[in-house]
Amino acid sequence: MNEYSRVTGLVSNLDTDGLVKNMMKIETMKLDKVKAEKQLLEWKQENYREFTSLLKGMESSYFDLLNKDENLTLASSFQATTPKITVDGKSSSAISVRYLNNSKSEDIKIKSIKKLATSEVWTSMEEINKIGGEVKPEDLKTAFENASNKVMTISVNGIKKNIQLEDNYLNASDEFDINAFNTDLQNKLNEAFGENMVQSSLTTEAGTTSIKINSLGNKVIMGDADADILNGLGIKTGDKNYVSLNDKLDQFNLFENSSSLSFKINGSKEITINSDDTIGSMIKKINKGQSVATLRIDDISGKFIMKHKNTGFANTIEPDADGMEFFKKIGLLTDNPSDTITRGENAEIVLENGQTIINDKNRFKIGSARVTINSTYNKTEDPSVSAINIHKEFNAKDITEKVVGFVKKYNEMIDKIRKATRQKTTKYKPLTDEQKKAMEKDDIENWEKKAKEGLLKNDRGLEKIISDLRNVVNSKVEGVDITLKDMGISFTSNFQDGGKLVIDKTKFTAAMEERGEEVVEFMTKKSETEYSETSTRAKRFSENGFMQRIKDVIKDNISTTKNSSGRRGYLVEKAGVKGLSSEKDNDISKIISREYNKKISRMMDLLKQKENSYYMQFARLESMMSKLTEQQNSFMGLMG
Repeated sequence: MNEYSRVTGLVSNLDTDGLVKNMMKIETMKLDKVKAEKQLLEWKQENYREFTSLLKGMESSYFDLLNKDENLTLASSFQATTPKITVDGKSSSAISVRYLNNSKSEDIKIKSIKKLATSEVWTSMEEINKIGGEVKPEDLKTAFENASNKVMTISVNGIKKNIQLEDNYLNASDEFDINAFNTDLQNKLNEAFGENMVQSSLTTEAGTTSIKINSLGNKVIMGDADADILNGLGIKTGDKNYVSLNDKLDQFNLFENSSSLSFKINGSKEITINSDDTIGSMIKKINKGQSVATLRIDDISGKFIMKHKNTGFANTIEPDADGMEFFKKIGLLTDNPSDTITRGENAEIVLENGQTIINDKNRFKIGSARVTINSTYNKTEDPSVSAINIHKEFNAKDITEKVVGFVKKYNEMIDKIRKATRQKTTKYKPLTDEQKKAMEKDDIENWEKKAKEGLLKNDRGLEKIISDLRNVVNSKVEGVDITLKDMGISFTSNFQDGGKLVIDKTKFTAAMEERGEEVVEFMTKKSETEYSETSTRAKRFSENGFMQRIKDVIKDNISTTKNSSGRRGYLVEKAGVKGLSSEKDNDISKIISREYNKKISRMMDLLKQKENSYYMQFARLESMMSKLTEQQNSFMGLMG
């Protein structure tokens, strides 16, 4: 207000604020009614979200793919058989076993594990980088005679040491003794870095002697030394024993006539290596360009290693002609392939009955057992060596307890949904701000607890969940003869329980023991029909097993992904999920935003205007009475 002050009643002695407040009560009651309706909607939304959390908890406990031990849609969760692997009564780790079903079977006896399946491996002949080369004794003799500085600097893992060499290493014939030099160098390397931390070794092949300085798994760099001495050893300052992925490809002389080269491996798309590639980018291109093998640098040996991704003799790495030439240049091939290529092998086992089984993998299916071999055993088939015995032990107790736990949680879910849809409404309504000001905190909480009762009474969506679950329990599984009743699972006798289940543990355990495969099929059968396709939902239901059907009912209500009809789960569409896009993009939030928030804002503006109008009227009254008082005072003054 610009023209009138709210400091009124000075002349009239009226309680203006009290009068305006009373006059506004009727108008405020209309606003409070709308706010109460909004509050009820918000509470209803909270209730829906609580049921979303309830169903999500059920899904996480029994239908989560990441929780394989508890996921009741997986056959492995109903695996009641365990292998006992022994040799002469003692456990053996030579094999691992997993059973594919609960059927009874004879013991399996493996007499020999002759070979494990291996992958083809290509290993370069020499290290990619090395410190060393051909020794030239005559040059070394001259170098030591002329050198004023006989110190060799070597760095290992960043620690630099100066190695003081002798004046010369001449033998009785006045020739340079390379063996004496190497022995002295090794002793001084031991003194500098520790016993055999760094090795200096000599090799002679075809009359040529070479020296190599190395430290497996450690980074060695040759530092400063007399150039002539290093030259006589075939070494240069800066030589190193390790490979950096940022190193260029210059050392391989790949690009003599062009700036790039291309090749294929086992018919892959063309892999192109450019002159500006590094060793790292070259490896990345080869590994991404084909799916047959993996190329890497061995951290210990410093060599290229290329390994086939699959095991078995028939799985070979086959570059085209250009690829063969490329791999020769980087040292992974020679004219004699056996120099660098170790062919993959097939696995081979011999059963006690003499039967030999060969496979290109280390897994064998023998009856209902999937056997994985971990190491060789009795390769020579020595008859005096006992066979590995695999005994199938059956124990359905843990499976029964798992299903009992499921039934308990299922019943808790049914109970909460049924209570919510049957709960009666109360006379308690949402409190106004004024009412809350006059109440204690605990009183407010108790009031609101009563006011929230019955908000989901007869809710069609929640009642449909119970109806859908009852239908799942009542329905047979296509192609499976056993039923829930045969397993000891049925509805409780009290119809008022709303579809709760009861389980006879003894009967379920017996069903697992006598009809285990049927139980697994009934529980875990999975349809090939996609869940998201609503038009084929009936087909999916008929093809699914019991647990998958329960999972689908839950997804129908809490799925955050839209199906082919553009709808998410019922509860998500209705109330959304906190922290996701649906938190605001849901039916209730839209109603609150579109209808109630706008209506409340509009009503508050009108109330403000109305209140201002009342104050303006009282201000005018005060002004008029003030003028009247002034006139009366003037008149009385004239009258003397």
